[in-house]
Amino acid sequence: MHLRFRDVLVVIAGFGSALALTACGVVEPGTTYSIPRAVPTPTVAAKGMHFTTVTSGFFHTCALDSDGRAWCWGDNQYRQTGQSAAGLSCDETSTCTMSPALVETSLRFTAISAGTTSTCAIAVDESAWCWGGGYDAGRGMLGDGALTRSAQPVAVAGGIHFKSISAGGTLTCALSTDSKAYCWGRAAVVGDGGNANALSPHEVAGGYRFLAVAAGTVHACGVTTDRAMYCWGDNTSGALGDGTLGNVNSSSRGISSVPVRVVTTLTFQSVVAGDGDTCGLTVSGLAACWGDNHVGEVGTGEPGPPVVLANLVSSSINFTAVSAGTAHTCGVDRNGTVQCWGGNWFGGLGDGTSTAANTGSERGIPKPISTSQKFTQIANGGSHTCALATDGRIWCWGDKARGQIGNG
Repeated sequence: MHLRFRDVLVVIAGFGSALALTACGVVEPGTTYSIPRAVPTPTVAAKGMHFTTVTSGFFHTCALDSDGRAWCWGDNQYRQTGQSAAGLSCDETSTCTMSPALVETSLRFTAISAGTTSTCAIAVDESAWCWGGGYDAGRGMLGDGALTRSAQPVAVAGGIHFKSISAGGTLTCALSTDSKAYCWGRAAVVGDGGNANALSPHEVAGGYRFLAVAAGTVHACGVTTDRAMYCWGDNTSGALGDGTLGNVNSSSRGISSVPVRVVTTLTFQSVVAGDGDTCGLTVSGLAACWGDNHVGEVGTGEPGPPVVLANLVSSSINFTAVSAGTAHTCGVDRNGTVQCWGGNWFGGLGDGTSTAANTGSERGIPKPISTSQKFTQIANGGSHTCALATDGRIWCWGDKARGQIGNG
């Protein structure tokens, strides 16, 4: 990656039985990365706790427990784990929360999403709250109408009632209770048809009603109530799925400031957006992906150039959930097995092997992870992955340099 950070945002509910596994697949650590955990293992968050939701950002992870409390761990450089104290120094620039810690708030939440340098959640009264902010705080990542960075949750402006939220890299999007999509953050990619940073929620142009919405690094997509897919934002890697790299609606540099329809006959039930790629789950349970495919994350069988139209990852695997990370993609099949594809940077594919970034670690087809544990959903981050088991325990694998797999 060049560090076009991408988050991915996936909500998780759980499955499973306990299976103790040890780390394998040693790689040479660099200045920022440590030896990864290349096979899934329960995090320390599993001890005596029951979680209902998990989400992975670029270098951090968050979860909700059964009481609606938010817990986060990993990179806290921008306070995206919700801790005002800096935490441990984990490299030259970052401070980290190495084990799950309660976000500093009395709020209770029903949904949560970890982005690149921020985290957002929906409270029980349907209000939206965000914390962190990072390098894009100047673009209004927290949505409070100001240029804010905060370790504690701040209320998203506008008094809108929301039912889901998706924190990305340079924008955040949320779905209101009346099925409208709103985004805030970086200019031109928030889908409002304008070319200015949105410091508070702006309604996505077009008057569409959505079933689901997802924010990536510099683009977003939504599934409309008629099961079509629309995307907006940066299309330089084909992430908008309209058959082009850049398009006629572009305001500049291949960025569409309004939604464009994904060119496909497929109908969708959900969507995830990554760093230049997008995946949707069809109504029949097939995974379709498009966009950046330089390490095989679109699932065409091998790495290659951008894929500008929807590609079925497999016609024989039915998925119940998909998740897109910085360079890898995973899905949960109908048997509860997690299968992953794309770049295996620092063990993010969970198959017991690992390599450093950009060293021939690509795999362009789905492969089950190395555990018999069953899951319902999956949350991919930068180079780590987390999932929630049926007993409410969180399992993570991949890069652990900044505490993002929660092993302390």
